[in-house]
Amino acid sequence: MASYVQFTKVFWVDTIVRLKNSRNGNPAYMLAFTNGLVGKTKTDAGFAYGIHSGMTLVTVKYHFTPKGKCIIDNILEGEFK
Repeated sequence: MASYVQFTKVFWVDTIVRLKNSRNGNPAYMLAFTNGLVGKTKTDAGFAYGIHSGMTLVTVKYHFTPKGKCIIDNILEGEFK
């Protein structure tokens, strides 16, 4: 079980930046949202294959590290409750 609090919110995507692949060759992204939140996808996340430049309204699950970095745990297009 995870030792952090996970948040789920709906955001508008502002910027998507492709980062260097992980050691295992999986894609990584940094996403910025219109409310000012900036986060990176977690390492070797399968959902990262679904991220594309046409994303606008998304539902994001994320958490913060003890040092204050935002890690995106999952992202889905559209508004889900």
